[in-house]
Amino acid sequence: QRIRCAAIHMTHTGISNVVDIVNIIVVTYIVPRGTEIIGLVAGIIEPKDKEDILKNRCPIRGKVLDLIVSKDHRSGGAGTALLQAMEDYFRKHECEYICVDVFAPNKGAYTFYENNSYSPRNIELYKRLGT
Repeated sequence: QRIRCAAIHMTHTGISNVVDIVNIIVVTYIVPRGTEIIGLVAGIIEPKDKEDILKNRCPIRGKVLDLIVSKDHRSGGAGTALLQAMEDYFRKHECEYICVDVFAPNKGAYTFYENNSYSPRNIELYKRLGT
């Protein structure tokens, strides 16, 4: 697969006890096919604040924000190529771990990540509260 990379720089301002300004680089890889884009992956290296560094061992962790391949091009290797490109980027930037959130009903995505050696760590449960 031919893959192109584009980095998007954003500044995020968060307010807690202190005002922090965190620079975030969102890295996006795309798979072009002719004039269309058949897939993309976006990820970040999660920023750490002073509290994280003081309280935790704080390993550097990459996060896959989105991995999308058009339905007509799934199971053709584009998703795996995109994921590999993102993993290579995270390795190059000394990440120890990669995480990704998968929507529970999306069994295909869950299987895809399992087939690429990802395993569950946290399970988030939801309950809708009535008004």
